[in-house]
Amino acid sequence: RLQDDSDLRLCNLYTREIIDIPAPVERDGAFASYPAWSPDGQQITWSASYETGEHVLITYDLASNESRVLVDDLLPSYPRPQVLWGESGIVVVIENRSDEEGRVAPLYSPTGELLADDLSNHIYFALYAWVTDDTGKEYLARYTNSAFGDLVDPETGIIYFAQGIEMYSPLAPDGLIVTVTTNSEQTQALVELPDGETFTVSDLDNDALSDFVPFFYFEPRNISIAPTGDAFAIFSLTQFIWRDGTMTDVPENIPAADGTGVIWGPSAYRIQGELLSPAG
Repeated sequence: RLQDDSDLRLCNLYTREIIDIPAPVERDGAFASYPAWSPDGQQITWSASYETGEHVLITYDLASNESRVLVDDLLPSYPRPQVLWGESGIVVVIENRSDEEGRVAPLYSPTGELLADDLSNHIYFALYAWVTDDTGKEYLARYTNSAFGDLVDPETGIIYFAQGIEMYSPLAPDGLIVTVTTNSEQTQALVELPDGETFTVSDLDNDALSDFVPFFYFEPRNISIAPTGDAFAIFSLTQFIWRDGTMTDVPENIPAADGTGVIWGPSAYRIQGELLSPAG
């Protein structure tokens, strides 16, 4: 969690210890992205912009308790950049509405080396996610406002298509999965249980979920799978938990206007079905 849009605050979920991480650059008017964890869970990265015109990428190492500026020449972005850390590197999704050429998604190594100038092709996409195929190869999935779009190979820049993307818990890869389905009328979250049963979240008997959309515009995902793989949580006006066929409203929730998503455990994403031939 970012404090005052500058420093980072961590909470150890086992000990409840709070760790405050000062930003390595002390400036007024900080505007920071949501933080992202490294694949091994030992580092965190986020971007920060300052009134001085500086736009930087920062990393923090839990073992050494040190933070540092990894990249000091990011382009300005509005709204907040999306920062994603995968095995292929760290991608920073920059959206500059005043300049189409400012729509870029550079890829950096964990040491700050520029690996690719742009994985967005200067095209607007609302959300991105690292996904893998059945061999473990990683691609960058690009989403429109609420639906899956295409895949980019970070090594070659070639664009592919797939049937869909599955969200699952890496702690329970054989548990339930959530996919996004889109038809001419509605975008839905389709849940598939290990026994093959499927249902959409909007079909559940709850008025607050009748128009549930899988993603918030420019915000973290508002659905998260339990580490056990047998339940999931949703944020939609309030918070709900589905388990054993029952959706329960979580009491004493934060006001809906203050909520931007829900996280229960780590989420991972994989390609559904076969990877289709390159686009175009």
